[in-house]
Amino acid sequence: MTKHEGLVALTAGAALSRSVPTQAAEVNGSFPIIELRQYTLHPGKRDVLIDLFEREFVESQEAQGMKVIGTFTDMDRPDRFVWLRGFSSMDARLAGLTAFYGGPVWQANRSAANATMIDSDNVLLLDAFGTVGEFKLPPSRPALGEEMPAGLITATIYYLKFPPSDAVSLFEKQIAPRLESGGVRPLASFLTKGRTNNFPRLPVREGEHLLVWFAAFADDKDRQAHQSAFANAAEAIAPLLAREPEVLRLKPTSRSLIRAAPQHEWQDFNFLHGTWNVTHRRLKARGVGSTEWIEHQGTADTRPLLDGLCNVEEHRIKDLAFSGMALRCFDRTIKQWRIYWVSDRDGVLQPPVQGRFKQGVGHFEGTDVDGDRPVNVGFLWHKITASSARWEQSFSYDGGKTWETNWTMDFQKAGH
Repeated sequence: MTKHEGLVALTAGAALSRSVPTQAAEVNGSFPIIELRQYTLHPGKRDVLIDLFEREFVESQEAQGMKVIGTFTDMDRPDRFVWLRGFSSMDARLAGLTAFYGGPVWQANRSAANATMIDSDNVLLLDAFGTVGEFKLPPSRPALGEEMPAGLITATIYYLKFPPSDAVSLFEKQIAPRLESGGVRPLASFLTKGRTNNFPRLPVREGEHLLVWFAAFADDKDRQAHQSAFANAAEAIAPLLAREPEVLRLKPTSRSLIRAAPQHEWQDFNFLHGTWNVTHRRLKARGVGSTEWIEHQGTADTRPLLDGLCNVEEHRIKDLAFSGMALRCFDRTIKQWRIYWVSDRDGVLQPPVQGRFKQGVGHFEGTDVDGDRPVNVGFLWHKITASSARWEQSFSYDGGKTWETNWTMDFQKAGH
């Protein structure tokens, strides 16, 4: 075998291509065993291979019982093509690969494919595990030329000191919960089981102890906003690691089954998911012209509900023995947020403020009572980055003519 024969199954000549149309195809079955394949290509040849792959290579492999789960460009390596091939069992792997590489499809197209590649032997053979498990595939694949949301997929590879038995329990009990509490929901989780490669014509990396999980994001800005979740997960598994985790930033190609879901209108507060250190500054007295501020340090934890349609945020200020909670819900009928507040002082849910974000700045207004005085209440979210943000509360005692800022919170991502 040449080192290039690890390429995906190719479609047979023109006759076979006509018999397997590249239109939206039905997707079904379970594929708990995958190959994570990373190909290094000659400069400028990545798009050539992808065009060939998406036009000719997908249905022909799947006709042999294998599944092309995802196809990607690597955002950090311009000459790298990454893809995932799935199998229902090791026996199915042997049968599928034998049929494909021994058949006319590969023979008809191997020269054109190999001409694009420098190396195709960077391959991990992995098994799904745990409650996250294998990829939940969509019901159909995009057709050629069909425009679909792509987003960003990450593959996080943990290099372990020992076989991954201990890491499995840790992932289930600590890592996955930390990720989800930080707004990151793993798509699938896999590990090396030390299986014997039953198709040695195609090499795989051997002798490594790996745990790999995948996640989806709207774009790289969305991924950066969730970096604290990645860091918290890595911290939990750090004692078991032989080296730093590797994170692949993968852009789905047009026909990839695995891709990010369309970004919802209600993802404005995604940047807040996770754990924060918060500096509170509050006016000592409101509505009397005071300029004396009191400062306290606190923490905040924000987690999404209903796929981000709502979120809940708990604040704690230890030196005041104080805690409070914000509940935010997006009203899909009017496309605005309602934000409620309740503290442990009385447990009473306060009247909401309502509004939306424009160009990265959130403005929200409502009415309330300050003591015995009716007030207009304003919330402002601004200065938002991947690791920081500012919230301000203002009151107006004259119907909105003048405003006094009486409380600010400066958020800093924990660990930054």
